[in-house]
Amino acid sequence: MYVKSPVAFANCGIGSSRQCDTACTVATCEQSVQDDAVLEVIEPLNHLLTTRYNNSISTPITPGHPKVGWTWVNPTGHPILGDVPLAAFQPHWGRGCIAHRPDVNISDSSKAGLHDFVLLAGPDCNQNLAIAEVKTFWAYSDMDFLNIFSGVACTNQGFFNGWNVVGNQTITLLKQIWGELHFYCASWGFATNGRKFVIFAKSGRNTLVFSDIKDWIDPQLHQAMAGMQFAAMDGRVLEVPVGQRIHINVTPPGIQYDRHLISRLCITAQNPW
Repeated sequence: MYVKSPVAFANCGIGSSRQCDTACTVATCEQSVQDDAVLEVIEPLNHLLTTRYNNSISTPITPGHPKVGWTWVNPTGHPILGDVPLAAFQPHWGRGCIAHRPDVNISDSSKAGLHDFVLLAGPDCNQNLAIAEVKTFWAYSDMDFLNIFSGVACTNQGFFNGWNVVGNQTITLLKQIWGELHFYCASWGFATNGRKFVIFAKSGRNTLVFSDIKDWIDPQLHQAMAGMQFAAMDGRVLEVPVGQRIHINVTPPGIQYDRHLISRLCITAQNPW
């Protein structure tokens, strides 16, 4: 894995309403950090998605993978699709679950576990566009995030040097991010500890690009997050009108336009130190 830094994201021109005005989230446990992330980041992002994209909830689900909320199992053990809940909206940020990658064996330590949040393009639960990891600041310190760009994780040329390292939180975070992007077929994502934010993108088969580390109260945080999710959508999703509804085609990560968009949005430095 090759790590580049920093990344500059386009200013999307949105305000910072509902953003925290203190240096970190007020939290007592991991769940409360995630609750604050939902309130201050995920919900504004979901609102923006409804202003930019059409509702793709009626897109037919891939045969053999109907693990969505409006299915049930008949006596023969076969899942049956019910009526599509047209009041729902996709694309949408939601909680990660095993169904987002049904072949995952999360008891296997060599594979990534579950992401905390995922940006889904449509009703198919394996159409992952971006993933999110929400940590706690007492388990992953600010320095653990800042060390992403230090010799702790990479050589001066940007090559990851921690595959065989254990017990280092920065290395653990990077391995988890890489594994989730790979196994869940996502191109973009973000991670936070309730104090610091970092946005990342998989810009090549073996290359991971990170933004600079942003504070929880950074006035550009929402703009950067909006740019990230729009790039994740626009790089891989094609809307197809079908009568009065919109269906979508979702391409695999790493196709030509996905790579092109990432390369245009990410300004990298060869030797960030």
